[in-house]
Amino acid sequence: MQVTALGDGEYYTNSSATAQSEITVNSASVTISVVRADGEVFAENNQPVITLTMADGTTTIAFTNGETKPLPLGQYAKTDEFTVSGESQSIEVSLEAETFQVTFNVQPDGAKIVVRSEAGEEVAPTQESASIYSLPNGKYTYTVSKLGCMSRSGEFTVNGAAVVIPAITLTGATLYTVTLSFQDEDKLSVTPTSVTVKFDGETVDPAEGTFTYSLPNGTYTCLVDDSRYYKVEESFTVEDANRTITVSLETNRSWDGKTTTEVTPNADGVYEIKTAAELAWFAAQVKAGNTGYNAKLMANIYVNDNGSTNVWTPIGDFKNQYAGTFDGNGKSIYGLTAALFSYNAAKSLVKNLTVYGENVAAEANTGTMGGICNSAYGSFENCVSHMTVTATWSVVGGIAGVLQNTTVMECYNTGAVTGYMRTGGIIGAITSATATVKNCYDTGKITLTSDAHNPFGGAIAGSIADSGGVLVGSVENCYYLTGSRMQRSITA
Repeated sequence: MQVTALGDGEYYTNSSATAQSEITVNSASVTISVVRADGEVFAENNQPVITLTMADGTTTIAFTNGETKPLPLGQYAKTDEFTVSGESQSIEVSLEAETFQVTFNVQPDGAKIVVRSEAGEEVAPTQESASIYSLPNGKYTYTVSKLGCMSRSGEFTVNGAAVVIPAITLTGATLYTVTLSFQDEDKLSVTPTSVTVKFDGETVDPAEGTFTYSLPNGTYTCLVDDSRYYKVEESFTVEDANRTITVSLETNRSWDGKTTTEVTPNADGVYEIKTAAELAWFAAQVKAGNTGYNAKLMANIYVNDNGSTNVWTPIGDFKNQYAGTFDGNGKSIYGLTAALFSYNAAKSLVKNLTVYGENVAAEANTGTMGGICNSAYGSFENCVSHMTVTATWSVVGGIAGVLQNTTVMECYNTGAVTGYMRTGGIIGAITSATATVKNCYDTGKITLTSDAHNPFGGAIAGSIADSGGVLVGSVENCYYLTGSRMQRSITA
């Protein structure tokens, strides 16, 4: 079947030589020639057996659901075959418009060309070149743009022949200085790890090491993607003036208590931790034997927030004691349900860290307990505990339960500390001659539950003695808030 057509329609044919056929043709003026397999054309009086012409000459394509849309101008052709077998049949013919090449020549290189049909639909270029289009007859508009240049727009018509658009050269546009700044929900200035500014899908680079851009008039998109914060995507407009734009970021406090995110060390071999999932990954690495990993917090960490019930597993254990440097970097960890560390080895250092949460022992727990570390053989500097520490047994402290052969300095505790015996605001028990607590203070309430005559408790250290009762270690230049010192809570 050969069809040459313009327009569309649905038609019925009836001939004494053939069965009735229903033919749907995307065309308004249709000529159908029925050809046998041997190539002979069925004709009467030198005319095709079936000649159909749409009476009203309309130019819409009719779909089965009744939807219609204008048919683009152009010549349409389709060749196919069918068999008449004495039964009614329905034949659907889809016609494709003839297209013509449209060529653009634009400067500078990299300029973007957007072509739209008269209906406003964007038309894609050919696969061979972004400056060559294959288009049916019709009217079109175009826009040529490049960041830093003034855009050019125009229109053209395709009418049965190829079109070459006159050469287009874009000239430079006036540039304005746009500076982006970022702040968290506390109005504190922050520096995101990833900021992308785009114009019309093209990434714009700032001045090196800054968030300052030189931009012409236009509308831009800014995307901030930093795991410490919820992702932000917003637009801004430059219009004949310099601008300073502040982007507000909200701290990402969500964690499911299970997900771990791998961290790649920086050039100095330090693991920069930004989320609870990354902190959990770090803890798992230490447990796996990588005890000497060094870490640095790059954001406040939320183990629990807004009613979540995640359970924290402390970093390190008796077999794999943490032996690296953990720098809190002035940040805080919120929502802990246990001490941050279980065991710290002699070579370890924890510094510049604040912790919030609670460390509450189960009934059967007879181990040492602390706000930051349960058993400390390593050093602590400039650390703060706001933890509530509650134990059913002895050796309990606001910073660490037991301290051996090392130093705790410039640290303080504000959390309530409760233990059976040997309980203190900073350290539960100092058990070696070289262990020192220096320049520290406590404001948290210290409570002992033992009914012993001397349960060994204190605002700074619960006891300063070895297993034989010999005084060891030292407490230097330390203070406590009146009313926070040891209190007895005995149940008869």
